[in-house]
Amino acid sequence: MFITGNALSFRALEIEPTARVVVTQPQATLVVDQRLVQRGTWDGNGGWVRLVVFGNEALLEAPVFGFDIIAPNARVPVATSANGSTVRQLVGREVEIAPDAVLKCNRT
Repeated sequence: MFITGNALSFRALEIEPTARVVVTQPQATLVVDQRLVQRGTWDGNGGWVRLVVFGNEALLEAPVFGFDIIAPNARVPVATSANGSTVRQLVGREVEIAPDAVLKCNRT
């Protein structure tokens, strides 16, 4: 899937393991109203992508790189399979990082 706009809204977004999402705008904002499930591959095109989730769950089950993840009402479990993810911000009502997962924060 190619995302070419600066701001897009989804009711729910589920990226499956064989899916690849390419964001062509370096400062895109994606808004998810209900539920996010991240199991696939994202290509942020070298820029930061702001991902805002208003629902109550944002599952990170595969690595993400170059994201601001803002999910103030959501439980955000970061699974072992998301090991090595790099985010600029991670905000959630409840953030749970698996014991053997490594999550890097890069504020630049």
